[in-house]
Amino acid sequence: IKIVVESTGAERGFILLSQDDQWLIEAVLESGDSEPALMQAIAVDESEQLPLEVVRFVNRTQQTVVLGDGSHSGQFYRDAYLQRHRVLSLLCAPLVYRSQTQAIIYLENNLMRDVFTAERLAVFTFLSSQMAVAIENARILHAHAMDAQQVVRFRVEELGIELVVRLDVFLGEDRATCRDPTNKWQAHLVA
Repeated sequence: IKIVVESTGAERGFILLSQDDQWLIEAVLESGDSEPALMQAIAVDESEQLPLEVVRFVNRTQQTVVLGDGSHSGQFYRDAYLQRHRVLSLLCAPLVYRSQTQAIIYLENNLMRDVFTAERLAVFTFLSSQMAVAIENARILHAHAMDAQQVVRFRVEELGIELVVRLDVFLGEDRATCRDPTNKWQAHLVA
């Protein structure tokens, strides 16, 4: 998000991700910050940090919204956030991968009108396509990591059961006897 904010002339940038059919603020970067602030998955609908009408429109239509004077023009000029913060320039775009919206990027600049020029939009389009692929890859890796953890847990449980059975066979005793604290073999194995 840092590169996107810097290359487009935005003052603030947000990354929104969908989880369980709800859009969440995952990261925010203010101009001048060295790193984005990672949020604790704040629901967009419960936040007052974004123009909800714009975000909902982008989510519903998968169209990019660019406003040169957000608080005075365009179909969203009545949005409470835009009026309250007197937003001058805004860019809100879906990050689409294989016809699915992976994320929504929201950028704004309250110092100048028409900040998001054609040249800056071209750079944003290139960067956003790379971001969409990266987000999809991260989701796939996360899903595989969760699957791998489940396999490891299963195998550990399976091996644990196997180990107890093999120990029982080795000792020639049943499990109840092996767990008896007076059993000399268990005392030897613990020590």
